[in-house]
Amino acid sequence: MKVTRQTLKNGIRTIIIELPDSEVVSTSVFVGAGGRYETPETFGISHFLEHMAFKGTKKYPVPQILNGIIESVGGIHNAETETDYTRFYNIVPKEKISTSLDVLSDQVSNLLLPKKEMDKERGVITEEINMIYDSPMELPLFKLGGVLWPGQPMSSDLLGTKEIINRLQPRDLRSYMDTYYKTENLVLSVAGGIKTEEILPKLEKTFSKVSQGRKKQPEKVIEKQKERKIKIFFKDTDQAHTVLAYRAFPYFDKRKYALDVFSAIFGTGLGSVLHHEIREKRGLAYYVYSLNSFATDCGIFFVHAGFNRDKAEEALKIVKEELNKAKKKVFSSEQINRGKELIKGGFKIKLEGAESLSSWYGRKELVFPGSPEPEEISRFIDAVTPDDIKSVANDIIHDDLENLVIVGPHKDKNRFEKALKS
Repeated sequence: MKVTRQTLKNGIRTIIIELPDSEVVSTSVFVGAGGRYETPETFGISHFLEHMAFKGTKKYPVPQILNGIIESVGGIHNAETETDYTRFYNIVPKEKISTSLDVLSDQVSNLLLPKKEMDKERGVITEEINMIYDSPMELPLFKLGGVLWPGQPMSSDLLGTKEIINRLQPRDLRSYMDTYYKTENLVLSVAGGIKTEEILPKLEKTFSKVSQGRKKQPEKVIEKQKERKIKIFFKDTDQAHTVLAYRAFPYFDKRKYALDVFSAIFGTGLGSVLHHEIREKRGLAYYVYSLNSFATDCGIFFVHAGFNRDKAEEALKIVKEELNKAKKKVFSSEQINRGKELIKGGFKIKLEGAESLSSWYGRKELVFPGSPEPEEISRFIDAVTPDDIKSVANDIIHDDLENLVIVGPHKDKNRFEKALKS
């Protein structure tokens, strides 16, 4: 594998990952325009614009043609909106790379945004919102940002409300696109059976029409939590679906890797503390795990679980007890080694294949430029010590930085407040 970084003449950053044995090419266009670039009045606009990128461009004005051209050459055509970016991507047989680039470039520079199509898409997004609200397992994650950062751009749930979706007009999407879909706010990431010297001229030519402009930085997160927060969304379900979250630190904080190892030990896989204590030992949940999420200016550690509705307080009390134990004890060498290997092995699995590489390297370049390469990350994980893990647990597990979101047949916060008290 050969990785090359090159900036095009118009300012677009590119990353080319050569995979000589690959028969496919995955191309991603990352745009620095996601949930945290919105305002409470425009929450959902990044995602709406992503949908409209499939509703007609200057070269392919008919949606059926635009959406079918990549499939007609045997490829996959898709997009996604996240907190820090919007990504458009294609995966095609390597001999069809020109078609892939042609479609993607038109999507990020020549959208038509017809009102008729936009009005129809309001219904599609409304049903997407309905789907989330009908999915109690997903809903607490969907609501978490609003609990952690109320009123701030970082609180965007990406979909927005039905009211906002019905209010947005083509001019709003056009203005948003004119602000963020600029050359210096784009990253092109190409991985697969290509050669750098052959693909670079194609990228220069195909993406030459993208509007010139600089990257606009998102509003920084302001952390102002001073006491535990509990938010309950009543739903008559058989389970209590919960997210217990703690504020952590930004991506570039040196403690990140210790927190990664802690989370792997505590809540990743069948050998984790949570799986043993909650599922295997007591049978209180089918799913229970922990995870970290990092941005450039903030981060969180959280436990996500679906508990027996009548034993949710008992289960949460056990989770909190195990978190408090982690602040006082040192994990065994077997637990630590297992956690480190899970991270390193999972990372290798995650980066297997053209699409995964295109996605990971493109996000790294746009959101976390200058961040470590894969081999460096493995070294940082190996360097984490038992004391580092204990220390990071003490840094983040605090009652006044605790946030609990519950979806289930409950209304009384006090019951859960009591369960979480140290």
